[in-house]
Amino acid sequence: ADIGLTSKVGYLALTKVARREGLYDTTRDAFDRSVFTYDGTPIAWAGTLGDQATEIIKSNETKSGGTGETSYVFLRWGEPYVHGLQMHAPDRIFDDITDDGVTRRVVFEWPVGLSVLHRRSMVRLYGVIG
Repeated sequence: ADIGLTSKVGYLALTKVARREGLYDTTRDAFDRSVFTYDGTPIAWAGTLGDQATEIIKSNETKSGGTGETSYVFLRWGEPYVHGLQMHAPDRIFDDITDDGVTRRVVFEWPVGLSVLHRRSMVRLYGVIG
């Protein structure tokens, strides 16, 4: 896999176990940030939706009948596996000064998505108790 994604609880649990077992390793990404890797695969927290509260991969799933479970999703990037799509480059569609006369509000439109081309390009490990 090229990357692993999980919930915040799953990320913290895996890094804790990796540190305890002496398997914790890091690498640098394109922005020179430290990234946790397991066996050479970067593992990341998937983050939240636009409301900044709802996790993309939840920490309290009940998919296998238990509670407090989470998932790990592993992806393989590039052709012919998973790759990104964009309909057009980012476009500024709204630019205005708010009522206070100081704050500028700018809205961009950038329709993007992922295309999964191969049936073995992603795998989900679920029912993991953090």
